[in-house]
Amino acid sequence: MIRTESAPFLLDRPVSQFVAKIRHIRMLEAQREYAIAKRWREDGDREAERLLIASQLRLVVKIAWGYRAYGIPFSKLICEGNIGLMEAVKRFDPDHGIRLATYSTWRIHAAILDCLRLRDRRLCAPRASVSTQYRPQAIVTPAPTSGRRTLLGG
Repeated sequence: MIRTESAPFLLDRPVSQFVAKIRHIRMLEAQREYAIAKRWREDGDREAERLLIASQLRLVVKIAWGYRAYGIPFSKLICEGNIGLMEAVKRFDPDHGIRLATYSTWRIHAAILDCLRLRDRRLCAPRASVSTQYRPQAIVTPAPTSGRRTLLGG
């Protein structure tokens, strides 16, 4: 979890307030999460949906924190991650035997990567290749004496 006391200069005021509010919301235990997810899935209970979303907001912030160096404001990354979380809750089936955090992690990452892909208009690539394109790569050059390939020409 992000500590706003240790890095106040990294977060603007609304984001700091949001992080401070969600810091006290705990994840649901497995049995309670299953019961609430069943209630949401079968009855369409909006309060159950709200509880599921609220219980995963810290996960969104944690995942968004990993993408903060890509030139998009942290608040925008959180918003995109929240959209992914809402989509995950909408499609989550508790009978598959996995936790919501496991399922929603993929959706949150996908929503943030979509934001990265759409931000850079010159990048016209499918979603699957975006994560590999934003991954740092080593520079490989042939070594002049032995003919072997080394990193950074050394």
